[in-house]
Amino acid sequence: MNLKIDNPILSLCMIVRNEEKNLSSCLESVKDIVDEMIILDTGSSDNTIQIAKAFGAEVHHFKWCDDFSAARNESIKFARGKWILFMDADEQFDHNSKEELYSIIKLSQHPMGVNIHIRNLLQKKESYGTAYRLFSNHFGIHFKNIVHEQVSFSLKEQKAKIIDSNIIINHFGYDEDQFDQEKKRRRNFPLLLKMVDDNPDDFFPMFLLGNYYSGDTNTHEKAIHYLEAFLKLNSNETKLIASAYTTLANIYGSKNDMHQAKIKVLKSLEIAPDQLIAFYQLAKIELAQKQFQKAVDHLKRLMEKINNIKNFKSANALDTVFTKNHINGFFIKIIMFHLNKESSLELIINLWITCREFGEMSEIFYEWDDFEKDKFIHIINNTGHSGPNWKILYEISGFLHLMKSDYEGALPIFQNLFDNNHKNTFTIKSLAGIYAKMGRMDGAAALLTSIS
Repeated sequence: MNLKIDNPILSLCMIVRNEEKNLSSCLESVKDIVDEMIILDTGSSDNTIQIAKAFGAEVHHFKWCDDFSAARNESIKFARGKWILFMDADEQFDHNSKEELYSIIKLSQHPMGVNIHIRNLLQKKESYGTAYRLFSNHFGIHFKNIVHEQVSFSLKEQKAKIIDSNIIINHFGYDEDQFDQEKKRRRNFPLLLKMVDDNPDDFFPMFLLGNYYSGDTNTHEKAIHYLEAFLKLNSNETKLIASAYTTLANIYGSKNDMHQAKIKVLKSLEIAPDQLIAFYQLAKIELAQKQFQKAVDHLKRLMEKINNIKNFKSANALDTVFTKNHINGFFIKIIMFHLNKESSLELIINLWITCREFGEMSEIFYEWDDFEKDKFIHIINNTGHSGPNWKILYEISGFLHLMKSDYEGALPIFQNLFDNNHKNTFTIKSLAGIYAKMGRMDGAAALLTSIS
């Protein structure tokens, strides 16, 4: 396969090393939208280079020098297109964004930088950031910073026109195993320290180092130091400032200092009302302070924003996107145990029947601890077989037993539902799974056959 064409419009530029696990999926996502692929390899010892060449990429080599910007800038030297799109191997271009990309690269005004949404896909939640991943070529736009490299500073120097797009790149790197994540943290740490030492008056290294330290409870004091130092530099970078305050709120919340946590999160909202994480933090703080109605009010405001997520643009650089079931489950928990038990039962029944699979069911209970789950099971047991929805409540009770791997506790619940003609797919699969766990393979097979 050879992508070499005359007068390319869009060049993909990447730096890679030992990315055989991810590279195929990344290149597959862009092979039909880019005119050339520039891959700069920094020392792979696996099949990365062969994979790149199989997609028709132009492969160049670069000796690693502990400077991500140097590598990025080397990669774009080889790009011939009018536009450069840069991505990492653990990312994939969202196919729903292709039409908007096509319309942007038809524009003739240059230089330009295009802000793209980076959707970080995690097991339990999504988070969003934005970055200038698409920009004009041949205008001297280049990367800065030896780690967490960006072109934003160069775009300002070039007085480039900025476009805030709805294009999405999906990032899967945060779902790597803990070992890989820790390797990246250890790799970045000395680079961050060097950035701060070399540029003590530069706000961005301070912000980055503060966020780095915030990821470990043992270094929270250092995180506070660097984030506060960043805030004192008056960067005028609203998104970063909003993020610094919500990160500080998380740190103080983990220390159970809800007074300081609330001060920080309110400061973030004052600067950037359009965000999600701050309303979630306020709900957690108000719950801790036993202000239950205030907590649910914050969750209502958060749900309003989540319901309009397609049109929502966050003003927090490191915002989090929560699933509806997660926040609704949090909302129901507060109402159930602190405000109105009866209405909470109706709410959870209505939410439960919208769930299509195990993951969506689990999301409802992200904010529930084991004591609260057991308390809810007790509430369900006390309702008995009364009311039109007792079978749904028992189904939820059985699910909570399964979440704890309590198969002996789940068995009589699902058996009772089955015997009372509650034979939906979830009940039958759950009962079959329990039979299998207990070695009753013939019974499990018979149940599964009934729904095949």
